[in-house]
Amino acid sequence: MSALGELDPNVASSSHNPTIQCSTPPGDENNQVANNYEKNTGGSKKSEQNKLLDVSGVALDGQDTEEVPVYDTCDEIRKKIRAFLRKPDVSQQAFCRAISECCADEHKVQSRQLNSFLGKKGPMEGNTSTAFYGSYVFFEKLRMKEGKPKSQMRQEMENIHRNGVNTTDQERFWLCKGNDRPVRDKYGRMHIVKAGGRA
Repeated sequence: MSALGELDPNVASSSHNPTIQCSTPPGDENNQVANNYEKNTGGSKKSEQNKLLDVSGVALDGQDTEEVPVYDTCDEIRKKIRAFLRKPDVSQQAFCRAISECCADEHKVQSRQLNSFLGKKGPMEGNTSTAFYGSYVFFEKLRMKEGKPKSQMRQEMENIHRNGVNTTDQERFWLCKGNDRPVRDKYGRMHIVKAGGRA
């Protein structure tokens, strides 16, 4: 029978709890996986957003001097903006940057300017806003990029506003007689309605 040797003091006793060294602290594995997932999905979302907003490959006549004819009313552009911002991969800040790049001098469109434009109502309410012009140019480039045809409203606007709608002056004052009053139609045209209700 072999003799029992003395316990080597350098070897830990089985009654002691050994210290285990880990490269990743216990309990942090799940956090690390979650962080990696967030980074990966965040990068994917940003990439998709950039793809949706990139219209740099389309050029329009007059874009370098901010003279692209606008064939949409303010209300139509507001509808397009709201629909576009409902996309899960598009943020309002990124959209503001995209429409800023569509302006000749890359006027910086802030979120407050965009919200101010969105808060208005009427075919020509907000017609001088940079958010209106920049958004129109953006959506026109996007339409061409995606190869979509012009809408019926767009074609009607081209026939009515041969040189595009007014984007430089606010049309607020009209001379009327008696009880006549100015009224805009859905195309942004102004009509003087007589007291009897007829234009």
